[in-house]
Amino acid sequence: MRNTSQNPIKLFRTVLLIDDDETTNFLNKRTIIKTINPDQVLVATDGKTALALLKECSDQFEKADEHCVPDLILLDINMPVMDGFTFLEAYKKLEGLHHEHTTVAILTTSLYHRDISKALNAGITQILTKPLTPVALLELIQKRYIA
Repeated sequence: MRNTSQNPIKLFRTVLLIDDDETTNFLNKRTIIKTINPDQVLVATDGKTALALLKECSDQFEKADEHCVPDLILLDINMPVMDGFTFLEAYKKLEGLHHEHTTVAILTTSLYHRDISKALNAGITQILTKPLTPVALLELIQKRYIA
């Protein structure tokens, strides 16, 4: 049984984690659940799979199932099939989702200036380095929702 007194305000119902590494996904999902206790954590191993999940969600949203719309997207940059930046371009074009209510943060091992600049130019202001830690996740929440 979870101690909900640590999280009196539930900010996140749904978190979407997009990363091609299964072990990283397992560890990050545990960190997310233990730290912010969302109702669900969806996992996609590449941008294309994530878009398919979001398109399905968009169809459900039209039927009043807002629960599948992610409140937080944690996105890796370097992935096969569809990288994080290509995902971002396609995500912005999706209709039926409330983008303004979704926080998108880059979660990456890449600290190349080029990648950071590209993320900032894409409108991403939250860049977290792997491995995801409870402290980094709580700082993200504080910057986005409390500050």
